[in-house]
This record gives sequence, C-alpha cells and structure tokens, in this order.
Amino acid sequence: MATKKKTGTKTPVKTKSVGIPEAAFTVEQLCESDRFAASRYALAACLDKNKKYTVRQAQAALDAFLTRKV
Repeated sequence: MATKKKTGTKTPVKTKSVGIPEAAFTVEQLCESDRFAASRYALAACLDKNKKYTVRQAQAALDAFLTRKV
C-alpha cells in the first residue's frame, strides 16, 4: 500500500535555554583566538584586562567601539 507524502512547511522547533553558562575568557585568550584575529588590537583597547568576557560580550564591546563617533 502506498503512503501519501505530507506536503507543507515544517514549523521550526523552539528549544528552551537549559541554563548552561557561556564560557568566559580573558582578554589575552580572546585576542589570540582566530575569531578576533583581524581586530585584536581594537579588542585589547576596548576591554578591561582584569575581567573575563564571553564571546558575545566581547563582540558587543568591539562593535560598540568600532561604531562610535570620533
């Protein structure tokens, strides 16, 4: 017996946050990473060396630093 193929769009599955904390890195670790290789000097200038940052926080600080008015 042949089965019918279902047509239509699939609805995306929404996943809930499980509460896993993001990893925090030092400024030196972020500057040495491949992700921030092109802008490592700007990243080092806009972040506090005594703090740890997640990748999202570092990217947000870098974006704010690069888009500010001079």
